[in-house]
Amino acid sequence: MELKKLLQDVDVVATQGNLNIEIEYLSHFHQDIQRNSVFFCIQGEHLDGSQYAFDAVSHGAIAIVTEKYLSISVTQIIVKDTRKAMAIMAKNFYQRACDRLTIIGVTGSNGKTSCTYILASILKEQGISYGIIGTDGAKIGDEILFYGMTTPDPIILHHLFLQMVERGVTHVVMEVSAHAIALQKMEGITLAVGVLTSITYEHIEFFKTFEKYANTKMQYFKQPFMKEAVVNVDQNFGVYIAKNSNISCVTYALYNPANTFAVDVEMHLDGMTFIVNCLDDILYITTSLVGTYNVYNILACITVAKLLGIAGPVIAKGIENMKKIDGRMEVIHDDKKTIIVDFAHTIDSFEQVLSHVKQFCHNKLYVLFGTTYYANAEKCRQLGKIADKYADVIILTADNPDRTNVTTICHRIEKGIEKYIPFIIEDRKKAIKFAISQLKEHDVLVCLGKGAEKYQKIDGQLVPYQEVEVIKSMIRAKE
Repeated sequence: MELKKLLQDVDVVATQGNLNIEIEYLSHFHQDIQRNSVFFCIQGEHLDGSQYAFDAVSHGAIAIVTEKYLSISVTQIIVKDTRKAMAIMAKNFYQRACDRLTIIGVTGSNGKTSCTYILASILKEQGISYGIIGTDGAKIGDEILFYGMTTPDPIILHHLFLQMVERGVTHVVMEVSAHAIALQKMEGITLAVGVLTSITYEHIEFFKTFEKYANTKMQYFKQPFMKEAVVNVDQNFGVYIAKNSNISCVTYALYNPANTFAVDVEMHLDGMTFIVNCLDDILYITTSLVGTYNVYNILACITVAKLLGIAGPVIAKGIENMKKIDGRMEVIHDDKKTIIVDFAHTIDSFEQVLSHVKQFCHNKLYVLFGTTYYANAEKCRQLGKIADKYADVIILTADNPDRTNVTTICHRIEKGIEKYIPFIIEDRKKAIKFAISQLKEHDVLVCLGKGAEKYQKIDGQLVPYQEVEVIKSMIRAKE
């Protein structure tokens, strides 16, 4: 594509050089440059991309996008914000495919992945061709197109949109992380509907304060980022958005007045039923999902589906037909003992999952978890405190420790534990094997943090690891 066409809607300060050159590739990694590339000089937290501009040119870059003039002999585009420019130029390069899709974006500290799968099941029931982009990868049906960040970088993201359009997809359900909003990955994309599930204490290592984290999410709920919003008004953040946003907001809640709400909730370990009033349409819901948090997720998804024009009976059937979500309250039976795998890794999700499981545990509750290398001391302490509240036995272990000593991380968690002395077993497989060996009849083991992730990040490497398969193989080995 001609460079000058890539600059549509880009806030350009100045240009130097030929804008009529043909561009064949985009990248902000100097190691990834190919022939006839544009290189984006991204200012990172620790590195300035302009330091690598000369290296990028030596590898085939014929144009540079930068916020400051560089003494370099290729075409330069000077912009106010390189990240924003990259997002919009990626959109243009990949034929503005996102404008041809109905995109539903889900953001929140918890519930993003679950909501995308619930919505996908409803869209499938309606006969709509859909794609999913999120924590478990970018997918069309069961085919994975990409596996990486929750919200991919713009160049990858817009390539995915184009692939989906070319495959006949009309609707995309995607997770929108707070990092993606802050790093302007969503610039140039207008959601048909944006969903806010919740905002709880999380990602302070990146945002520095909870207020900045919360404001990042709340400021996203306005034009031009989305046409309509669906927000949880059992949280003050959702109430604020509903009252102050410049777009139409439809609300959902369990306890406060809302457009969508649930009554007569009956909960079991393997499913639940309830009645929903969504914009005065009554739906009778039966689902294999569990927990109050999933009532909220379902309410959000029902509301989105109604805004998309899907009829109540189709919505209810889509929810009923939905399978369990991989790595979310995934139950494995071992004789009369129960093992549960869940992705819960935030303070709020820990509370939600463990409080739910405790209701149905008829003997000892074992809780196994760790935290990532970047979790701050307060989050670690709070996770320990919640586990201490519900567990009879706590096993602390690795969860993407990267280069940080696992025992050091576990000691941070230990500061919140008062009732019991936890077991600390650095190797996660050994920790799970130990926990399973301790289980007696009617005991429950909950393994938190990994869910359906396909790796452990250890010493800078992504080491293949799938929790459910690890557990099932250990159970088979005993037989």
